[in-house]
Amino acid sequence: MAKAPVNKATDTDKKTVLVTFKKNWTRYSPGDIAGFDEPVATKLVEQLKVAELYEETPADTTEGKKE
Repeated sequence: MAKAPVNKATDTDKKTVLVTFKKNWTRYSPGDIAGFDEPVATKLVEQLKVAELYEETPADTTEGKKE
């Protein structure tokens, strides 16, 4: 049986927004970081209040680390 052809999404320029979960939500636990399309991230943060926007801290980056 042949597989159906895969079509590339027409809108690949969607912005991914990272959020940090504050509460359990579906499979996510507090402290989990995940990326969502902007409308979904906004809903999680503003309406459901289960997450907050992820803010990168200096410890999260590898810049400036010397081995």
